[in-house]
Amino acid sequence: MLFNSVDYIIFFPAVAIIYYCIPHAFRRAWLLASSCFFSMMLATWFIVPLLASGLFVYAVALKLAQGTRHHRLYYCMGIVVPLAILALFEAADCSQPHIPITSCQLDNLFPVYPKLFRGEGWECY
Repeated sequence: MLFNSVDYIIFFPAVAIIYYCIPHAFRRAWLLASSCFFSMMLATWFIVPLLASGLFVYAVALKLAQGTRHHRLYYCMGIVVPLAILALFEAADCSQPHIPITSCQLDNLFPVYPKLFRGEGWECY
């Protein structure tokens, strides 16, 4: 489901209406479930990077709440690692649901890589 599709035009208001109709105690759980459902609409394995990123950020937040000495390091990791997961996910062109995660086009990450093994030098194509 894309943000500019008819499905999303129906999905978003439905999620928003239900959000305001349910008790406050369940609102965060509803948004989490809706986000997971939205991520899995195109391909079910899309939940993997979402959960990995979310769990990592949660662990970093718990560490920051302890007030450790290395708070700047944890703060930077909490920003850089999820962005790196997103960049890897996008750069590998894994967005097509019919392509398994193991056969993503990883050459897109390093356009020089295939040429090195053919002996063509360092030029990017």
